[in-house]
Amino acid sequence: MYVQVIVSQIFILSVVIVVGILATRFKIITEELRKGISRLIINVTLPLLLVTKLAGLKLTSTLLYSSLSLFVFTFIALAILYITGRLSSRLNGLSHEHTIIHTLHTMFGNIIFIGFPLLDALFPDGEGILYASIFQLASNSVLWTFGILMIDKGGERMSIKHLLNINTIAFVVGVLMLSLSIDIPDFIDVSLGGLGRTTIYLSMIYIGSVLYTGNFKRLLYKRRLYAIAINKLILSPLIILLIALIIIKLFEVNISDTAIIVLTLQSGMPCMAIVVMLCAEYKLDVKMATENLFFTTVLSVFSLPLLYALSEYMINVLL
Repeated sequence: MYVQVIVSQIFILSVVIVVGILATRFKIITEELRKGISRLIINVTLPLLLVTKLAGLKLTSTLLYSSLSLFVFTFIALAILYITGRLSSRLNGLSHEHTIIHTLHTMFGNIIFIGFPLLDALFPDGEGILYASIFQLASNSVLWTFGILMIDKGGERMSIKHLLNINTIAFVVGVLMLSLSIDIPDFIDVSLGGLGRTTIYLSMIYIGSVLYTGNFKRLLYKRRLYAIAINKLILSPLIILLIALIIIKLFEVNISDTAIIVLTLQSGMPCMAIVVMLCAEYKLDVKMATENLFFTTVLSVFSLPLLYALSEYMINVLL
């Protein structure tokens, strides 16, 4: 049943992506407007979505233990993604520069622009957003420390300020309201909560606009793109899922099925857009990073439903 739900949600999101493609094709969305949409999502609608969704949850022991367990599992997942990224780079004979990009894109996925909207649609009660936020918090702490060290050997540009952004603040505020059982007044939930829920549509329009700038047919002949796609979208998240389930079974970890699914899907999100920006800043191969982003985003329309189905099946079999 839930597989049909995710396929339906992917189809709905795909329709909005097509709108973004067409709007860019007819020059309604320009490059400047696309950047504006990105800033609007990151600084306005996503923080509002986080606060209103988290505040609307009811704190239970299962929710608390699942959140703490997921935080730990995220670091395990990132370690596995790093290892598979390095192995995949070696198997494909990539240069040192391309190995860095390949590994970073294996480790870090588009958990905001695709992950948050999708998980909010799949778990509209707010639980999916809570777990997605925890995954993002752990992921960001690794990206802006270890990830920067991978790119910049001197580590001179590494800064803790990247961890203290408006979305981290929104997450903390939402968790505090959840912990203290502070309810949001109806008129605020209708207005600001409604604005936050536009994140799903704005994100898909943004993704559609980004996809229009690529040339998918030209990329079909590049072997390294198939390597990153298989590794990032299917192989690594399934390894993470299997190891997580074994640990949960052996040590009787108290974690919900929803948290396990979020861990798997967030691990299997297409390549992260921020990595492209980092490549530009640190003078790495921006073209390769952009191709990784474009190729995996297109294929994720097919891989995410598959990951969801396999997650459900393996949870039912092993737990």
